[in-house]
Amino acid sequence: MLLHPKLLEVAKKYGYTSFNDVQLRAFDALSRGVHVVIVAPTGYGKTEAALFPIMSSILEEGLEEWGIKALYVTPLRALNRDILVRMEELAAELGIRLEVRHGDTPQSARRRMALSPPHILITTPETLQFLLVGSRLREALRSVRWVVVDELHELMQSKRGLQLTIALERLEEIAEGRVQRIGLSATISKPFLAGMFLTGGRRFEVVEAREGRRYEVDVLYLASEGEAGDRVVKLVELIEDHRSTLVFTNTRDTAEALGSRLRRLCGDAVAVHHGSLSREERLRVERGLKEGRLKAVVATSSLELGIDVGHVDYVVQYMSPRQVNRLVQRVGRSSHFMGGVARGCIVAADLDDLMESIVIARRAERGDLEDLGFEENAYDVLAHQLVGLVLEYGRISLEKAHRIVTRAYPYRGLRFSELIRVAEFLDQTRLARLRGGVLYRGPRSIEYYYESASTIPDVEVFEVFDLAQRRRVGVLDGDFVASSLAEGSKFILGGRVWDVVRLSLEEERVYVAPSAEAEAAIPAWTGEDLPVPYKVAREVGALRRRLLSEPTARLAAEYGVDEGLMRELEEYVESQAEAIGVVPSDVDVVVEVGRRAFIVHACIGTRANSLLGVLLSHALARLYGVSSKYYFDAYRVAVATSRGLTTREVRSLMERLEELLGEVGEAVKGSNAYLWKLLHVCQRMGIIKRGAKLKVPARKLAEALEGTVVDEEAVRELLHTRFDIAAIERLARDLKRGRVRLHVVRVSEFSPMARSMFEKPYRAGLLIKGVEPLLVVEAVRRRLERSRLLLVCLHCLKWNRIIVVGDLEGEVRCPLCGSRVVAVLNPWDEEALKV
Repeated sequence: MLLHPKLLEVAKKYGYTSFNDVQLRAFDALSRGVHVVIVAPTGYGKTEAALFPIMSSILEEGLEEWGIKALYVTPLRALNRDILVRMEELAAELGIRLEVRHGDTPQSARRRMALSPPHILITTPETLQFLLVGSRLREALRSVRWVVVDELHELMQSKRGLQLTIALERLEEIAEGRVQRIGLSATISKPFLAGMFLTGGRRFEVVEAREGRRYEVDVLYLASEGEAGDRVVKLVELIEDHRSTLVFTNTRDTAEALGSRLRRLCGDAVAVHHGSLSREERLRVERGLKEGRLKAVVATSSLELGIDVGHVDYVVQYMSPRQVNRLVQRVGRSSHFMGGVARGCIVAADLDDLMESIVIARRAERGDLEDLGFEENAYDVLAHQLVGLVLEYGRISLEKAHRIVTRAYPYRGLRFSELIRVAEFLDQTRLARLRGGVLYRGPRSIEYYYESASTIPDVEVFEVFDLAQRRRVGVLDGDFVASSLAEGSKFILGGRVWDVVRLSLEEERVYVAPSAEAEAAIPAWTGEDLPVPYKVAREVGALRRRLLSEPTARLAAEYGVDEGLMRELEEYVESQAEAIGVVPSDVDVVVEVGRRAFIVHACIGTRANSLLGVLLSHALARLYGVSSKYYFDAYRVAVATSRGLTTREVRSLMERLEELLGEVGEAVKGSNAYLWKLLHVCQRMGIIKRGAKLKVPARKLAEALEGTVVDEEAVRELLHTRFDIAAIERLARDLKRGRVRLHVVRVSEFSPMARSMFEKPYRAGLLIKGVEPLLVVEAVRRRLERSRLLLVCLHCLKWNRIIVVGDLEGEVRCPLCGSRVVAVLNPWDEEALKV
């Protein structure tokens, strides 16, 4: 494709003297009018590949026509700003106006845009929702001919992406001509799926870099040489050896702690960047890095996407990145130009971390990325988009709404009956009115549409309140509270260990007391950490198995690591085999049964083990009347129980996994994670206002919504985002068919691989000294033995008693009628006694 001569002339002034293969092929495809997905690593000029043909066409057709010609949609406001800075001056020389519109745009600029729209508008998915219903700008959208969606791979994985796919179909209804869709994505495993997601199944072409980018990733392990201080010293050496370094961590707390230590050694040449910092501080750090005033920045995912931070020649990942895609995205920030070799390293904290890092580094170098998936037929997004259609047209028939919505790829399978159920819900909640198969505006339509345009849940924090001192000691992330804490749990905050006395989702408060014991304490940042995917966990399991039978030199060469590192892993695996006679692997599930706890070793990933914990806890209560707590990671689930279990009972649980999956909905609904997710869905569906405090107990709200579209969406979203049901189904089948062996072992003390589960946070080196980890199970056992329970006879209804769990011996019978039908209740549940 020949670009407009004026564009070529101006572009040369800005350094665009030639174009690479990806850009030239994109120019050609766009000139033929097809939808295009451009897939290439950072530094290939994907933005120019999309915008230059658009600018060229605008110049060809003339600049006079009123209205917006192209929309450029990005997931981050920072990216909006970055693209504007990069392209605004060049476009202005051509007479093409570029402007940004998002939530922070001043009212005066909004008025100007409405009266005199720019040729190209850069915006976010949420602001696009407002443009579609705004009277003046909606008129300006009639002339749109192109939509560019940047960071498509990022949007695909969230409800923002689902919302955008329907918004694009709504835009098609408004636009007077055909809208050409252009997706820009980093390297992904399935570009075709990304194209289907973007275009709704219309004809498209993928323009992909023919040569994948080269990655050189070293794995360093220094734990055998000393404490975390040695790792910090090594980081200083790496920073000093390079001109500009990005240090990525998986959590904000780790970023702050690491940044603080590095600043002590490097001074103001090091800064920290994460999403909890103010916009001004993030901008200051980005400018400092770009202008060369900062030698290193410690960051979380906030600097993963394509924000221009200048030349970075090295990337350090502190502890395992958990996912191949994350490592590729992060290390790809180095040598940010076409043909540049992305260089970096992973600094592992312990032997589990080392093994996982070695696996991820090799998969990254081979380009073996995780598959991206997306939720389908999400009811909360559908509800919001139906109200949007009502606001656009005043009223809309369900048949027409169904035709528009099902053109969006994630909703291609939406049944008409499902849409009717969501429309009926809108009618019941007065968000819209349903009359004779037609939706009309309701009293709450406008308020709901604008308040719920963002599908991102508010970042709720729970206040941590010390009952002993009657003071606030800090805050916790809501997701962490819902997924990891319960009464009796321990966690680390502010360098101290706390016992959870009571947890209130309604008050968004965790009541605590200082703990005298450090066992089982979970770091408060665990909830932020990324999940390890199934394929990575399986390969870690396979590497464990191979370390027992294959030469370390061969494995070291295969994985591209020092033979000494592989020998340390071999010794670790051998110590496990010596301890209990078997090593958990990709073909061996091992269960260690202790006095009042058991640990299931299953190399199936974080989300799968999270669901396994839910299923086991539910089954223990239903089958054996045993209360339990569980803690999980990518390779294990530790379950502490109110009484000891026999190996036969534990084996029976595992062998009934396929049967337990039949109760997955019931099991999930019994978790705090479900209640937390339900609150988020309630916000998106207009039942609870954002920022409002819940006035009824969360469990009562769940009971009231049982069987509704809200309830179904909360379960579906949990199964998609937090749990991996496919991995558990596969495990159940493999156990049944003998492809995976089940070993159940009685132990007096837990094995090295079991203990490592609880020692990991301490080996990260970011906790206060003097906190020495023991074992989670003993701490939970002692807590459970001290717990008080209310026993009520359900047969005669005449006997009840409060007991201490540790005082119980043998089976429980009613002393009045002799019945064993005795309910176990919370001792404060006075309502239950009235019933």
